[in-house]
Amino acid sequence: MFGVAALGLLVYAQLLQGDAGQQPDPSHAPPFIDGLRKALSVSGRCLTGQPRWRPSSSRTQRVVPRRLVDRVSHDRPHAGYLDDGRLPWHPSDTLDPVVNAVVDYRKIANQALEREANDIAATLGMPHRANIEPHQATALGLELPGEIDLLVADPGRGRLWVCEVKDVYAAVSPVTMRRPLEKFLDAKDGHVAQLTCSARAVAGNPDAAAKLLSAPSPAKPWRVLPLMITRRVEPAPFVEGVSVTFTVLADLADTLRSEVDPESGHTPRQ
Repeated sequence: MFGVAALGLLVYAQLLQGDAGQQPDPSHAPPFIDGLRKALSVSGRCLTGQPRWRPSSSRTQRVVPRRLVDRVSHDRPHAGYLDDGRLPWHPSDTLDPVVNAVVDYRKIANQALEREANDIAATLGMPHRANIEPHQATALGLELPGEIDLLVADPGRGRLWVCEVKDVYAAVSPVTMRRPLEKFLDAKDGHVAQLTCSARAVAGNPDAAAKLLSAPSPAKPWRVLPLMITRRVEPAPFVEGVSVTFTVLADLADTLRSEVDPESGHTPRQ
């Protein structure tokens, strides 16, 4: 995962992006510059001064002020926002390229968690496959509503784990806690609803799903279990009526090899 300074560089570079060989439009800079100055206590002169430009063939290199990197690296707690892939001010006050840069950073963090979850399944020696696209499943007669982040088979216990992997930023205030809750629990488009649909599709043809993994046939019929994997404990699994199991990455190995099927909600370390 990028460090705080790296994300600061990414955000500032996105701000300065424009057509090759052209200076950024100064009229677009104040909202972001002012917000970054206030949030990170960086002097306005450091950021509003023109960066140095050096032409390199048909492209333009942009040099980020060193002081920005130093301040972003050491100024807490605002650096924690960037570490989590968030901005310390509202997106509506921020330039679109900057917001897009942070969104891309969040995707990188989520992909890293997907790889870590995949590695755990591999270490356990369980047949598994990550990032299964619908067209890949259709070839074996399995119709999926969308991508499955991770599918893991446990032939010895007759289980197929349908996993959704989500690296959500840490939240402590009521407002920041509500947003992840809505993303997880929205009845139509929430992560839990998507995971439930994927698990239902796999349950409709578990043998085809097992073929995707080259998993041997179990001694008894497959049981399909939806599993939400997060990096840290989330509030969502503690909401009454949540229909899937949640576990954190640190507990994933124990969850996958547990002799007892977990109940819905949060599954603690055994």
